Amino acid sequence: MELRLSSSQQELLKWVAIVLMVLDHVGFFLEQYAWLRFVGRVVYPIFAFLVAYNYLHNTRNKEGYLKRLFFWALISQPIYMLAMGASLNILFTILLGMLVVYVFENQKPYALLLCVLLIPIAFVTSYGIAGVMLVPSFYFLLKNIKFAPLLAFTLAFLNAPKYLLFTALSIPLIALVARFNGTIGRTSGVFFYAFYPAHLAVLWLVFV
Repeated sequence: MELRLSSSQQELLKWVAIVLMVLDHVGFFLEQYAWLRFVGRVVYPIFAFLVAYNYLHNTRNKEGYLKRLFFWALISQPIYMLAMGASLNILFTILLGMLVVYVFENQKPYALLLCVLLIPIAFVTSYGIAGVMLVPSFYFLLKNIKFAPLLAFTLAFLNAPKYLLFTALSIPLIALVARFNGTIGRTSGVFFYAFYPAHLAVLWLVFV
């Protein structure tokens, strides 16, 4: 599947996901705004797409990318557990998904063994095994359109059935942003990683 996004399109997609993520988590903390949880179901698929896209097109140092994800997943976990619950945060979910992609690309025995050993952990991550598999599903789709059924299958099991429509809306939203012709300045990648635990900390301090 030949899809190329400009730097501005990628930047816009990140900001859309971040804004919707904040709204989603406001809905988590404030029961009267629980309907925002529906809107937030598009967020993780967008993040999974962006990670898969960047890994495929923009990342030269694959191992460094994985280490960076692991670092920020660890940094985020204490505040995530404090604010959201006992599961592993979405950066761990994304990391496991990227490990699947890494094993596919490199076919290194030790990496394959690591993935097998980490399967039980996938079930205690945010979004579970479907969340983990969403990243490689986008990766394979970006390489070949024939993997569209795999993506559809994974999206179908990502959230509870009541959220299915909003989960599916992530795809046309990505397609819509891909038509954006404007210009947006690039923000440091560190900002987006750091924003995740920072916004959880702020919301927890304000609402708990």
